[in-house]
Amino acid sequence: MNPTHLVEWELCHLERLVSHMSTAVQFPATYWEARLSALTRLAVVANHLARIERLKKKLPAVESSAMVV
Repeated sequence: MNPTHLVEWELCHLERLVSHMSTAVQFPATYWEARLSALTRLAVVANHLARIERLKKKLPAVESSAMVV
């Protein structure tokens, strides 16, 4: 699998995960930051970089709502 296809697959996967997160799913912020950092290093397509930035913006909201019990 070439790097562009890998980034696309990972982004689709992370976008699905983030959109379906609930209080039952609690990963530390460092986990998400590491996943997105790895993708940022591989991404060469402008669309991928924009999607990574959108995910980064969604994560703080997901993190704070996931911590509410």
